Amino acid sequence: GGTVAAIGVAVVVQLWPETTGVADVVGKFLFEALATEVVGFALPFVYFRFTVRAHDGESWRSAASLAALVGGVALATPLVADGAAATPSALLPFRHVLSALVASYCLASHLAPSALSAVFGACLGAGATATIITLGWEVQAQAARCLCGAACAACAFHSLSSSARSRRIIVAVIALSIGVTVVPWVGMEVVRFLLPLAELQEAYDMISAFVGEERLGRFCAKLFLVTALCQVSLGYLGIAFLRRGQERRNALTYVGDGSVTASSFSRLVGWYMLAAALPYMAQRTIVENVNTYVVGTITHEMERDMRLGAVFPRGLDGVVGDTLLAAVQGSKYTVEGYTDAFNKVVSTCYNLIEHKLFGFPKLVLLPGMLMKRPWLVVAVLPASVALDVGRARLVTSLTKRLEKMSRDIQELAQRRRKIEQHDAKNEELIRRGAASDFAEAQWRHLALDIDIRTLRFHALISLRNFINALYKQDILHPGIELVIAWLLESKHILSADISIYLRVVEESIDFLLTRFRMDASLATMRTDLERLADLSERLDEVRARGAAECSADVASKELIIEGLEFQRGPSVVRLERLVLRAGRIYAVTGANGSGKSSFFGLLASCSRRGTLLPSGFEIRELGRLTVPSHDLVEVGQQLYCPLFTKPLSWMLQRHVDTVPTEELRAYEARIHELSARMNFYGESSAFASASISSYELHEEKDDWYGALSGGQRVKAELIRKVFLRDACPPFLLIDEAFAPLDPPSKKIIQTMIKEFCSESLVLVIYHADAGETCLSAEASGFFDANLHFSNGTADFRSCSGDTIS
Repeated sequence: GGTVAAIGVAVVVQLWPETTGVADVVGKFLFEALATEVVGFALPFVYFRFTVRAHDGESWRSAASLAALVGGVALATPLVADGAAATPSALLPFRHVLSALVASYCLASHLAPSALSAVFGACLGAGATATIITLGWEVQAQAARCLCGAACAACAFHSLSSSARSRRIIVAVIALSIGVTVVPWVGMEVVRFLLPLAELQEAYDMISAFVGEERLGRFCAKLFLVTALCQVSLGYLGIAFLRRGQERRNALTYVGDGSVTASSFSRLVGWYMLAAALPYMAQRTIVENVNTYVVGTITHEMERDMRLGAVFPRGLDGVVGDTLLAAVQGSKYTVEGYTDAFNKVVSTCYNLIEHKLFGFPKLVLLPGMLMKRPWLVVAVLPASVALDVGRARLVTSLTKRLEKMSRDIQELAQRRRKIEQHDAKNEELIRRGAASDFAEAQWRHLALDIDIRTLRFHALISLRNFINALYKQDILHPGIELVIAWLLESKHILSADISIYLRVVEESIDFLLTRFRMDASLATMRTDLERLADLSERLDEVRARGAAECSADVASKELIIEGLEFQRGPSVVRLERLVLRAGRIYAVTGANGSGKSSFFGLLASCSRRGTLLPSGFEIRELGRLTVPSHDLVEVGQQLYCPLFTKPLSWMLQRHVDTVPTEELRAYEARIHELSARMNFYGESSAFASASISSYELHEEKDDWYGALSGGQRVKAELIRKVFLRDACPPFLLIDEAFAPLDPPSKKIIQTMIKEFCSESLVLVIYHADAGETCLSAEASGFFDANLHFSNGTADFRSCSGDTIS
């Protein structure tokens, strides 16, 4: 049988390259199936109910029919959960399927004397489950207390079966009271000591700060349900698989003493592979893939919430308002570094819970061992625990050292990444500035430092792994084998159960020493939590900048400022009253540091998108700030364009695939017309046309603005923000954007602005030539007035009827 199976596997492997087309189709179908609610949510419930039977005597037909019933209820549950609003319990959206699961076990229970009583018990169980879930966590905690008390009372009552009934009742009542009050408290204290609940709670709070408490609660509820159903089912199924595997290994020892022939053993192996190994492999592969896909879907969604939502927050209307990238700008970590820390925290928490759920079915067998050989288990477990604690202390000291080394290496790696990106971006400046030797020396020094630290880091990791492997092989397993030997002698277990109870003792020790064994992981998680806390503080600092309190007066179309005093750095500016009227273009002049750009930053915070105030900006006093419109557009002196994007998508602020064809052609024609009028590429350009071609608009650029000259970037930005609109923005700010333009281009663009924005309020930061105390004749033809910043205030340098007091 084993030979036939091996030949079959070899044939499949040999023919696989010739059937890649079929394999791709099958793979695509299976992947799409994982994304459905039937497979991703209903299947775990069905598999759990079919695998974990109500009792040993439940038939597969009964289990299959009840599993199908539970699966049908589960299939409708996610539709409710996805749209669920805030609830007192994260499990509330899943109350129907959980109630159906409880009811199915009540229906199949062998304790019910009749079918009618089984139906009544199922209704009672379903109702109680739904009620407890609906009433929230506090009621669920009280229900858990009651169940604990009932279990204690039942154990006490049955343990005194030979005593008088009155005495049994009295003892049961006492046990009930103890089970309701003392046992839950002691149990929780023991669990807090054994399990890192405080660390998990801290991690949950940190994750919720980025994901949102309500959203994270819904994620965790679904994730826990799917993982518990899959892992407990597989752990339960694994018990039978371990027993079959031990029987096979035992049969091998019988071959040596002649009681079993090699031919009989080969048939046993073949049957084991077909009846045990292959079904287990198939079931575990399918269920683990379902579980992994659900986990991946949720964790990736959480990662997007953190990576995107943290720096690009959305308002109540779902529109991205401002960016908080300033929180990362001054940090030694990149967005990728913070995201890696977030993913590690999520992974550590999930892996802990998943591992405990998988081992839970084996832990259930521990009470039987305690009842048969309590003195042996009590003697061996503490000794194993003590040895493991000693090992854990040694490993912890190494881990703390490793964590410090890891932090240092990561910081150096982040620094190297930033240096490499910076130098690659400025390669021309390095060449022309004769700085290649210095740049190479900096790269070399940093690389050597990282290499030396990395070698030391991996050496310590190898030492830690060596200690763990020797402990498990030469200390832990011999101690467990001692327990197994006594259990075999007492006939409590059979030789086929050796692997099972070996795993039971391992899982028990692992549970008791969870905190100690997780020292390395918890230390790493502590580092990641500190990094996320740093990001959270930085985000709070950026959010604290806020925006100015502005109002819009569309009717008057005036900018009115009264009683304003602001400071940025050493510069303090006070404006008692300022009125600027629409339909005029104002030159905003003044020396560097006089407050011009800060003034623009203040006005920009009044835009519809609610831009934050500049860093270090403080509003000391503000009586009134009225803008002509919240539809405010600013063209800055430093222009941004995203990498790896099509120019047309950037111009339209939409992906071209989402724009109707006719509308797209109209935009292309408009851009072509505007760029031609601006003489976009200039007279002496190597391009066949002075305008932007349709091909260039649709060609994805690695860095479009980086390939353009300063004047071309300004032209593209004015087209995108101003001239592509149906009308000029009512309030337009231009911050030194004319500086990179050559004189002919500047004249063309100023003429276009004068015509297109004749009814708008336009403010332009303008630097006069050296020695000029007022606007030049050329500039006077474009500007209607000159607002000059100096001596901590602003006044007009030309008469146009406007006043400032």
